Amino acid sequence: MNYSLKSFSLFDNYLILILILFLPFSQALTVNIGFPLKITELSLFSILFLIIWKNNIKINISIAENLIIILFIFSLVSVLVNIMWPYNYSLNTNYPTRLGYEGDSILKLIYVLLSICVFKISEKAFKINQYKYIKVFLFGAVIASVYSWYLFIFSIFDLSPFLLFGMEESPQRINLFVVDFIRCGTFKEGNFMALYLFVSIVLSLYLNKKWLAFFLTLTVITTASTIGLLVSLLLWIMYQLKNILTNVKHFVIGLFFMLAIVLSFVSLIENKDFQMLVTSKIDITSDNIDDNGAVSREDRMNSIVNAIQIGMHNPFFGIGLSNFALHYKFYNEQRGIGFERYGWKSIQNNVYAEIFSELGFSGLFIFLYFLYTLYKKSLHDQSSILKYGLIGILIYFNAFPSFTVLFIWVYFGLLNSLQRQHEEKIILQAKNI
Repeated sequence: MNYSLKSFSLFDNYLILILILFLPFSQALTVNIGFPLKITELSLFSILFLIIWKNNIKINISIAENLIIILFIFSLVSVLVNIMWPYNYSLNTNYPTRLGYEGDSILKLIYVLLSICVFKISEKAFKINQYKYIKVFLFGAVIASVYSWYLFIFSIFDLSPFLLFGMEESPQRINLFVVDFIRCGTFKEGNFMALYLFVSIVLSLYLNKKWLAFFLTLTVITTASTIGLLVSLLLWIMYQLKNILTNVKHFVIGLFFMLAIVLSFVSLIENKDFQMLVTSKIDITSDNIDDNGAVSREDRMNSIVNAIQIGMHNPFFGIGLSNFALHYKFYNEQRGIGFERYGWKSIQNNVYAEIFSELGFSGLFIFLYFLYTLYKKSLHDQSSILKYGLIGILIYFNAFPSFTVLFIWVYFGLLNSLQRQHEEKIILQAKNI
């Protein structure tokens, strides 16, 4: 590639390589300026500056692109309306913020815009050289995974690991199976690391790098993320089932794989730590709150129910981006359920509930329709692996804090870059008959 100013390729360059490579470093290798400024964001700002400087801002007539632009415009209107809207009840202003309550709302709006930019830039990059950028994504995943294992092993043996700059002095930990270990990897929370690893597993299988996919799956263990473990397991089940139907060898391997899963589940079902990590969290029919897993389940369900009520009472514009904690106290006290954590910023912990409460019915409809267009795009992948990945992400969204995480939008960009190649071949064959 020629990197002179005149021939610089806006959508196939080292800045995009850096953006994709450093996606997992959302807490590590960041500079705190009131919020963690990431290497990916610095590279993104540089790319956007070059796009504007070269006057290359183009919006193609694409359903997915139009939908997310509409979502941004609607989010802008929602934020402005809610900054001026006088509510007839007291808002909770007792929790700390980054830039003030209005400032945090505007900051999240900026993150929505950045997500859209990453979506468009990654889509164009994948169209130019899909294999190269997926390899870079996976290279970053390997680096982050090795560091996650390093933190995991050192903390298990009660050793002080070297923390990359930008990480908190006390990174997120969990105590399981009589050991205490760091679970966040290069992210702030284990849930973020687990979803990033899940996307990486999908891309590994897409490139037919099964051993890498297996290593990344094992790395999910270091995050102790229940939803991460479950969707990764579901991905492998779907992958094996597809192979079983097409190959006798894969049938035998798949049979042993399913047997190993069943035996592992049976052997762990009575373990208290396993119950806390898995069964207590997913058993929504139980009223027992006898371990931390059940407390986490009830807390999440309570947040989701409050978010749904907020959305129902603010159906047109929602309450505005990043404003859930402002309204949480009022709705939570109306229900009298408990979980009176008003001194810190409560979140919905569910992407669909997040969008519904903050942007109302319209925002949720736009987002769901956008996801539907991506699903249709994923059908162009004849291996079906990218489709399985999207299904896993949609499930994961039920226990994920936010929809504005950049690596998710890189994956969405990959899906939107898929072409109707196999359908075009069929049409050409039909014309030649």
